[in-house]
Amino acid sequence: MELRSMLFKHGSITVASFVCNSFSENTYVIAHGNDAWLVDPGCDSQEEQQEIVKYLAQHTLSVQAIVLT
Repeated sequence: MELRSMLFKHGSITVASFVCNSFSENTYVIAHGNDAWLVDPGCDSQEEQQEIVKYLAQHTLSVQAIVLT
């Protein structure tokens, strides 16, 4: 899995994009302050899950919601 560059940053809102699984699904972490929303988590391996958890921990983020589209 790869972490793409920050897609958007405006004030205290940031959006990070991850590419997951063999279908190259995009997963997004939208953060405001220490709150985060996880959008379309398409992880199919523990390694992919750990990359997102690591990103959340590095940025001291707490997931408030998981959004599926």
